[in-house]
Amino acid sequence: MTSSVEDRLRKWAESPTKHSSPLYSHLAHRCADEPDLLRWAAKTPENQPLPHLLFGSVQFLLMQEGQEIRAGDDYEAAYRKFSTTLLERPDEVDQLLGTRYVQTNEVRRSVLLFPAFARVAQLFPGRPLAMIEIGPSAGLNLLFDQYRYEYGDHPPVGNLASPLTLHAELRGDKIPPAEFPPNPITRRIGLDLNPIDVSDPLELRWLKALIWPEHEERRERLDKALTIRRAFPIEMVSGDAVEALPVTLDSIAEDVVPIVFHTHVANQLPPDRRQALLTEIDRQGSQRDLAHVYNCIEPHTHAAIFIGSQRLDIPLANAHDHGHWVEWLD
Repeated sequence: MTSSVEDRLRKWAESPTKHSSPLYSHLAHRCADEPDLLRWAAKTPENQPLPHLLFGSVQFLLMQEGQEIRAGDDYEAAYRKFSTTLLERPDEVDQLLGTRYVQTNEVRRSVLLFPAFARVAQLFPGRPLAMIEIGPSAGLNLLFDQYRYEYGDHPPVGNLASPLTLHAELRGDKIPPAEFPPNPITRRIGLDLNPIDVSDPLELRWLKALIWPEHEERRERLDKALTIRRAFPIEMVSGDAVEALPVTLDSIAEDVVPIVFHTHVANQLPPDRRQALLTEIDRQGSQRDLAHVYNCIEPHTHAAIFIGSQRLDIPLANAHDHGHWVEWLD
């Protein structure tokens, strides 16, 4: 077990993480060198990204004392904080590894969702929409229409008065939709095993603990997005998405078009649960108009549109995991 965990840590440390967070890359290598620390890493559930959950748990505890690992920390000092926390606070670490999920809720992913949903809405002129996100964490991407966007050198789009501007490089020769059609959004619903309550300081600390030390811009975006989030009602449903989805869809009026979507959730689902989700959406699409927008299944972000029980598939875009760039395909 420890050999496998060691390999995973070293592989992760030499991935793009090496450039995105040199500090965490160093800690991953140090953790892989120490049998006592490897035993903690081995406790991470297999369906969760190992380093993200392990480092997030340590940061969560350190933040409680205002001693979190920060960009610019001396590597040896950061390692002492990390190792001491694991070895001296075992019960707290154990509880976090056993109950928490990696829920980064990167709001910058909305740079892909805004044009994706605009494209889908074009197929349902004037009809009201219900946005349903699987794995929404705190629900920030359910508010995709409340942000201002800048794609390359093109004029800004979205909510131009928003306090949060999201930038993305535009790749390729196709231009994504620049305006969202006048389809009213009547409901915003999140289905999550462990939805984040934005009124709970501990939940917000967990969100921030998952942001890597060098990523100050992500922290600033998160704070601005949370300010917007608190002003909007979002229905958060706790439970398994495959089981909760039929009940949720039954609650939506027939004239309303549900858009079910998820980002970086499919790769955390066991294959049988992922297939069960796809099967259920296909079944629902045979009975009512709806759309399914997703990634991590096809080699691109994809839309499956069900109109009058007929299915239309649209390859939408390729994009960076955190929305740094978008290549529109449609």
